[in-house]
Amino acid sequence: ATLITIQQQVGSVNLAQLPISAAQLALIQKYLPELPKVLKDINTVKPYLPLAGWALGVDTSRTYRIQTMDRAELRPSGGFNGSYGTLTINGGRIGKISLTDVSEIYPIGGPLAPKPYTWWPFPDWGLRDANLSGDFPISAQLSMGSFTDVTNQHLDGLITFSPLVIERMLDPSILGPLYIPCYNVTITSSNLEDKLHYYQLGAGQAIQNVCSKNVTGTTKRKRFTAELAS
Repeated sequence: ATLITIQQQVGSVNLAQLPISAAQLALIQKYLPELPKVLKDINTVKPYLPLAGWALGVDTSRTYRIQTMDRAELRPSGGFNGSYGTLTINGGRIGKISLTDVSEIYPIGGPLAPKPYTWWPFPDWGLRDANLSGDFPISAQLSMGSFTDVTNQHLDGLITFSPLVIERMLDPSILGPLYIPCYNVTITSSNLEDKLHYYQLGAGQAIQNVCSKNVTGTTKRKRFTAELAS
């Protein structure tokens, strides 16, 4: 309402007569032409504000599963569900996030994939292979249901991303490269995936036994992944 009033009345105001400095006047003159766009953007966003309040846990805390997808294995929603974490948001405050190897809750001896995904040929279907639909809401429901079946933990939503998101964050203009002590390695936007696979699957597994021996809550081969996430 205040912005609408300003827009309506600013035409009758001589800005040069206001008791403000030259710098303040220049700032006002710079942003006044943006008022119509700002008001339009506010009206566009307004219908979604209740959803934003729900997502940010304004009324009660929300719990989301964070799912990282490895592009080395093809899945309809973007990649193999390699690691996961749990994110709690309460009143807009974000809790601590850690990543755990999905194998920690993989249902060995579990069922085949449910209909209509019985074409999936491997047994022990569960969280890591739950994103079998190219329709993300469907894959999200499959994945969240699989997680709850194994852990009995309620989820309010699912957030998935591939290493591309982290690579973007490692750009020098945002966070920049991350140096990991003991490993004596710098993780950049260009070597992230290669280093993750090196320590998970390659000769680097032996280094984890030395440098990340005190990292718990995940499998031995993904200790580096958990340390990088922290």
